[in-house]
Amino acid sequence: MVRFQNTGTADAINVRIEDVLSDKLNWNTIRPLTASHDYRIEILDGNNVSFIFDNINLPPEVSNPEGSNGFVAFQIKPIQNIALGDVIENTADIYFDFNAAIVTNTVSTTVVENLGVDEFGLDGMVQIYPNPVSSTLQIKTSKTISFEKAAVYSTLGKLILETSENQINIETLSAGIYFVEVATDKGSITKKIVKE
Repeated sequence: MVRFQNTGTADAINVRIEDVLSDKLNWNTIRPLTASHDYRIEILDGNNVSFIFDNINLPPEVSNPEGSNGFVAFQIKPIQNIALGDVIENTADIYFDFNAAIVTNTVSTTVVENLGVDEFGLDGMVQIYPNPVSSTLQIKTSKTISFEKAAVYSTLGKLILETSENQINIETLSAGIYFVEVATDKGSITKKIVKE
């Protein structure tokens, strides 16, 4: 997904997003998904993709903060011989009318081994108890993974506490709902708890 916003002082009549696709992607599999406004696509040399929003008349942020935003989303598959550890990077140039390009941040995707539900499911390998809890929360992991750390968050996503212990004293927390993120050597999982 590429997002854009008109931070200028006047309407942007035309917006163009130019994206040079990585050689680690199968350029023939590009598939547009959705966009904020009507657009057309131009593809040159297989990997130079342009999303063109003609007559978008995108208002500036100063007059319409919400309406000044736009986006385009697309999918594309990797090449068949992509290898574990390969990194696919993407950066796009966004042009508002005749102004110089606004360059997006570079996003990176690292190819990792597919961990199917049958092969690996953290949910059944991490237990948090008792739940509801009044004082001490226990975290137990199966023998095939290693506990690294845990963090407790409020329902608003605020970090309350972090620990490398698999027992968490939450006596001082107010009663209510919290989320516990457990990090292991095989990934992280977040579970909901109720503090009595």
